[in-house]
Amino acid sequence: MFKRALFAVTIVLMLAITGGLIASIGVKVFEQQQPDTSSSDTVTETTAAPYMVEVPLQELAITVLENGYWFEQLEEPLRVQYNAILKQILTNAHRETLLDDQAWGMTARVYGYEHTDESVERLLTAICNDHPELFFISANFTYKRYGDGLSVEFRYILSAEERRSAAIELEETIASLLSDCRTDDPYETERNLHDALLTRCRYSYEAAESEALSDLHWRMSSPYAALCEGEAICGGYARAMQWLLARAEIDNMLVYNDDHVWNLVWLEDKPYFLDPTWNDFDDDIVSHRVFNVTYEDLIRTRTLPEATPLHRSAVYVEDNYFVREGDFIDGNWQTTLAASLRRQLEEGKAWLEFRFSEDVFDEAVSYIEGESFFAEFDFLEEGAWTSFSYYTDDDLGIVTIKQTDA
Repeated sequence: MFKRALFAVTIVLMLAITGGLIASIGVKVFEQQQPDTSSSDTVTETTAAPYMVEVPLQELAITVLENGYWFEQLEEPLRVQYNAILKQILTNAHRETLLDDQAWGMTARVYGYEHTDESVERLLTAICNDHPELFFISANFTYKRYGDGLSVEFRYILSAEERRSAAIELEETIASLLSDCRTDDPYETERNLHDALLTRCRYSYEAAESEALSDLHWRMSSPYAALCEGEAICGGYARAMQWLLARAEIDNMLVYNDDHVWNLVWLEDKPYFLDPTWNDFDDDIVSHRVFNVTYEDLIRTRTLPEATPLHRSAVYVEDNYFVREGDFIDGNWQTTLAASLRRQLEEGKAWLEFRFSEDVFDEAVSYIEGESFFAEFDFLEEGAWTSFSYYTDDDLGIVTIKQTDA
């Protein structure tokens, strides 16, 4: 008689220091006493079906995104289980369930595939990376695998009533933003949604410095934190952007390294990198430093150890922010700078952004630092700009000038 060993594994999601996305999954495996699997009751007993508390709530009224890039990387048996687990999470999201460790959550069960730790990691990573609408679950999962069966315990970071009200608030917020920001031009829609997100959200340094698996850290990594609570870390920014763009029918996916997460966006079938967190470096500025940049630009600012051909295919510049807005400056840079500066001031901006080519960046920065800058651009004073501060991004050749007077 064949006996299946029962394994219990705690998944520890290694979150980015500045905000939560699955970077890798550390697993700790221990083998329990082998059960007699000749009866289905044995499996039921060892997986310990949790106590279910029914609460008088409707199912979450939330729009579920289509399966994305990470789903496509799975082989067919795992795709089947991906769909089954996702359905179970969403179907039970309005209930309160007491798990074995007395935490509130839910248990998903699937069968038909003999998992390894690596296959479980890929399966759960794919679900989380594709679906920002799972904003109510923690990063701390536990799973048990037995023969061709798998059970996964998902812990909630919001109560049932909080999940319901948060889902309603998110749907209303997203609908409002789409109404305000969506145009016939996908680039303009992306820019408008990005700017709206950064206007309503600020970076949470408290959460970034908190313990990686704490409820605060994970909650601030959710799109609900970014869109509705107005405070998040990079996981929250990236997931909010992922959700907004997907709802606007703009293809995108999450990208991450060991300590950060951002987005890869497709416009006209061309990929670009977008990092809303990096663009929110000053509470008074909506920056576009990393807005639709190439792979070569991206790796000037960070490492991407597991870069794929897909990442490297981001070679296009047509929809880079500075190119599209006419603020990329090369060649006759003083004339171009004057025209760009005047246009941005006429638009009423309280900060100005320019990107310079490598050939002229150092010279342009020296000029902006000099005493003649205001003298030659007298319309700065005409517009009541009597003093300013500026930031430089030497990696990308970007200068951001900020008005410092009232």
